[in-house]
Amino acid sequence: MSDTTNEGIVPIDRVTVFADRARVARRGPVELAAGQQQVTVRGLTAALEPGSLRARVEGAAVRVVGLSAGWEAQASPPREEEAELVARIEELERQREGLTDRLTIGDGRQHLLDTYAGLARDAVGRHAAAGDAPPERWGAALDFLAERATEQGQARRALELEVRELDRDLRARRRELERLRSPRERQARTVEVGLAADGPGAATLVVEYVVRRAGWAPAYEVRAGGEGLELAAQATVTQGTGEDWDGVELLLSTARPGEAVRIPELTPLLLTGHARVKQPVTIVSYGTEREKRDDAPPPEQRAAAPAVAAPGGRARAEESETAVRFVVEGRETVPADRRPHKVELMRLPLEAELSHETIPKLAPFVHLKATCRNSADVPLLAGPVDVFRSSGFIGSGQLEHVAPGEEFSLSLGTEEELKVRRIRDEAVDRKPRLLGSKRTLTHAYRVELTNRADGPRTVTLVENVPVSQREEIQVELGVDTRPDERDDDGFLRWNVALEPGQRVEIPFAFSISYPKEWNLAGI
Repeated sequence: MSDTTNEGIVPIDRVTVFADRARVARRGPVELAAGQQQVTVRGLTAALEPGSLRARVEGAAVRVVGLSAGWEAQASPPREEEAELVARIEELERQREGLTDRLTIGDGRQHLLDTYAGLARDAVGRHAAAGDAPPERWGAALDFLAERATEQGQARRALELEVRELDRDLRARRRELERLRSPRERQARTVEVGLAADGPGAATLVVEYVVRRAGWAPAYEVRAGGEGLELAAQATVTQGTGEDWDGVELLLSTARPGEAVRIPELTPLLLTGHARVKQPVTIVSYGTEREKRDDAPPPEQRAAAPAVAAPGGRARAEESETAVRFVVEGRETVPADRRPHKVELMRLPLEAELSHETIPKLAPFVHLKATCRNSADVPLLAGPVDVFRSSGFIGSGQLEHVAPGEEFSLSLGTEEELKVRRIRDEAVDRKPRLLGSKRTLTHAYRVELTNRADGPRTVTLVENVPVSQREEIQVELGVDTRPDERDDDGFLRWNVALEPGQRVEIPFAFSISYPKEWNLAGI
């Protein structure tokens, strides 16, 4: 058997990245002699899983007759690389300190604005009572403070985004420094491939293996501008496998190889019990579930969908029965620095229906809501979404899994020109009369909505009341509570039309009657 050692001529050509691992394919030319021989590939990462090794030869009548992995000592990294990394970490730390200082200054400005706003409200109240100040002066002062507060909030959100991105960079570089400072004499893998060739000639050797410490996750950016909404889908690829992926064909898959080889097993159901005791009655208010549309294609119609082109971007999407795979066009470089590297997948224009919605029970803001539909032929995977408007970065949220053709909602941030205030009017616990058997608990609120925008607005106000699961417990709305919608889960909705400068007050009350000897829970 002849021994042909090929060192450095089998570079990484293709990488398929999964959620928690990657499959690496090295491809390179080899010169073969007739008969049996061995090709040795050196300098592979120590993170490869030996059981995943596969090899094949293309372009010649050759059989693979042997395959094994070994170890060899690897030279220590140059100290210049470590020094550069330390200098970069120090520079990033100085940048973070500067951002922190700017956030502190911004908090001080916000405190002053809050103080001035309180003084302005007091002054408006005094002058309004005395009748010695024109309304336009009140509006100008309040509009000025609202504008400054909006600018300050946008600036803070932009700084917070910078801090988060810088922190991710710092964490990745510190991990890389820790890796470089590990013992200088490290181990690397070698792969020996036994081949049997019918005759001499050139061929292409392909070696594949699986590595850990690599993965990807979807991320999104939504940009709202004068031309509508656009959703940019990205992949955040991270790898610390010990070998750089330099100019490789990159594929991103939602498959889970580790789960495919494990068959779940049922465990015995061991039944026990105890004497029944009287439990208090519970009133439950159910949360909403993400809407599922009846017109979305059923899974069996999408199971064997062919490869489709994404609406725009760099990736081609392919869907199978169990996974979606994105093939990134061109070549991509992802160094083994454990830092997140973003790769554009697709850009999807969104036809959105905009509306305003507020849930003052949870937050005293009015949100701009976009109801969209996934017009792509592949699902939108669950992942974080950053929202940008013409004023800049608004904030971050979470996109749930959205099937093709399915509707979904996005929050485009709060509308500063629309104000909401929830005021508790009453919380009364009426004990039963002398011969009565029922106890009554009453809650009453007022919700104030104000439109300071230049044009009319319609705001959907959402509240909820408890839902009884026992006929002995009765929930009734107050006589002045007249929502436009009420569903079986206890959610109430008012569609409130507001003209510019208009303030509308919505009364909201409910009462609960229940047996006097019961303890009420769930509210």
